[in-house]
Amino acid sequence: GDSPAGLRYFVASFASYGYEFDITKLDKAGTDEIARFSQRYRSEEKFVLSGDLYRLAKTLLYQADMQVLPDKSAALVRFLQLGILQGKEFAYIKPRGLDSDAYYKNSCNDLVIRGDVLMKAGFFVSDLNCKHSTNNGRQLFFNEYKSVGGGVKILFEKVAK
Repeated sequence: GDSPAGLRYFVASFASYGYEFDITKLDKAGTDEIARFSQRYRSEEKFVLSGDLYRLAKTLLYQADMQVLPDKSAALVRFLQLGILQGKEFAYIKPRGLDSDAYYKNSCNDLVIRGDVLMKAGFFVSDLNCKHSTNNGRQLFFNEYKSVGGGVKILFEKVAK
């Protein structure tokens, strides 16, 4: 998200989810935002509680992590921007832990790719038409979200081919 609470959610939601500030001092908009984050976390907590965690990339400019369910039916990638990115060449990710023979659809553009291709070839984050959090539209990530602390989650779900 674009708020300080949004960044805290984005970081904490890949581990022990919680906030280290006094939520009683938030206004109505702030508490509504926290409620939305908690609801979103509940839909993703299976990755945190039972998934295998992989560190995909860690640079001065970005970090990417991935959580894969034990049966490899789905995986969640989190990309967090730590510095100002100038182009897609700085944001290359190679997923890990997927089923090599299965096909996965990603939540950004519904593209279906085999697990072994995803893991060997990888992808540029900016090549995905990711949903931007403030407009609910499909916009290229780096055209819309250049601020430090920006991020995106990409869900990969196994599909029949």
